[in-house]
Amino acid sequence: MGKIIIAVVTSRIAPTLFPGGRTAHSRFQIPLRPAASTLCKIKKQTELADLIRRASAIVWDEAPMSNRYAFESVSKSFQDIMENQIAFGGKTMVFGGDFLRQVLPVVKRRSKAEKISASISSSTFWNCVKIIHLQQNMRSAQDIEFSQFFLRVGDGLQHTITRDFIKLPDSIIIPWEGEQSI
Repeated sequence: MGKIIIAVVTSRIAPTLFPGGRTAHSRFQIPLRPAASTLCKIKKQTELADLIRRASAIVWDEAPMSNRYAFESVSKSFQDIMENQIAFGGKTMVFGGDFLRQVLPVVKRRSKAEKISASISSSTFWNCVKIIHLQQNMRSAQDIEFSQFFLRVGDGLQHTITRDFIKLPDSIIIPWEGEQSI
């Protein structure tokens, strides 16, 4: 049997990019409003618990957008399932996302300090995380202009029409050719 990798994401759109992709909340049954003491609703004798035990790694994309208590709920639940007190029950976790440009978790009506405290880097396990910076964008390796444009957008250097709108360069626009157009 091959290695099992569970892939989850934070948003509701991105799961469509992964075969069998699910949101982290859906896959791990994370409470909608996780807190410091919450656990996921995973019973130890379920197929999901067995899948977690057999998984070689968990890939959680768009991680910077999730509240730290979602991660901590998953970690405590995995510790229970794996009967191991190491963060995430000893499972290899891969947290993907752009930690410099991606939005922080939404925390309504809280101070700046409370919003920062909700981020993954404030989690109890963060000191165990090994950070690896990717060196090359594989999606745009063949299109340098496209890659540089999106880096300028991410760095806030791209000219904007208004605060919320950016004009796309003609070279990256696919023209509309009717209902059958891409």
